[in-house]
Amino acid sequence: MQLVEAVLLLISLVIVSNVISHYLVVVPVSLIQVALGLGAALFFQAEPRHADGLVHAAVHGPAFV
Repeated sequence: MQLVEAVLLLISLVIVSNVISHYLVVVPVSLIQVALGLGAALFFQAEPRHADGLVHAAVHGPAFV
């Protein structure tokens, strides 16, 4: 369910950025998208995922063996 919510959020941010870029022609669309994505990440306080588990599995093998 979180994946569907994230996809819908990203799609809505792209639509909002296109609407904003229609009125602010001077600002590039990609810059608007980066600003909206940063604002969404700060608003939802998204934490980056670390690859520690992937490195551990690559070095030591799967945990379920």
